[in-house]
Amino acid sequence: MVSGPLKYLDPSTFTELFLIATDYGGWCWQTSQDKKQLNQIESVIYKESLGTLIIQCKEMIDINIENTLFVKLNYRSLIFRLDPGQYLCDGTFIICSLPKMVMGLDKRLGGDRFVMPGPADVSLSLKKMERYFGEITFQLELRVIDVSEQGIGIMVTSLNKHILKHHDRFNIYSIDNRPLDRPIAGVICYVQSKGEGMKRGDVRMGLKLNSRFDSETFSYLKKKGQR
Repeated sequence: MVSGPLKYLDPSTFTELFLIATDYGGWCWQTSQDKKQLNQIESVIYKESLGTLIIQCKEMIDINIENTLFVKLNYRSLIFRLDPGQYLCDGTFIICSLPKMVMGLDKRLGGDRFVMPGPADVSLSLKKMERYFGEITFQLELRVIDVSEQGIGIMVTSLNKHILKHHDRFNIYSIDNRPLDRPIAGVICYVQSKGEGMKRGDVRMGLKLNSRFDSETFSYLKKKGQR
């Protein structure tokens, strides 16, 4: 799940990116006229001295090395392609040189972001502050799609998108059904209505937090993003 616009990243940052992306997993696939074959990535090992990536998949892979292979990592939604001749396969491993072009999410100002894979199914409990005196507000359970130390990306369904607006302020009371020691206040800093993997009518929103997560909560969320 992508939680913002992807852009081509500076090649001088690739070494750092792949060293960090080691444990976050992802997916690789090839496409043909009749199917798209997905393989789950368990880890990525970057051999800096050789400039080589070793991608380990969860199961034995059946890949045609005469076709293009696409790789997408959970860390910052890094995505790149490997053309025939740029990679080799051996059992559960894919071996390739460092790609020349990589797309991904920008590094968030509140700290590096960790994208939640779909199966992680992480949520938060949020209540909007009143915009005006007497406004009735409700506590909402919303899906988390990425986190940083001082920011969260959420997916809001078509049923709830009219309740939350750009610049609305809120309090978060729990993360993934884990109550916080104290509510975390923040503001909605962006709203995005189009993007990869979004259902019709859904919107993505970026939440800027007034304070950082405590270390235990943030470690828990990072681990969720690594699977």
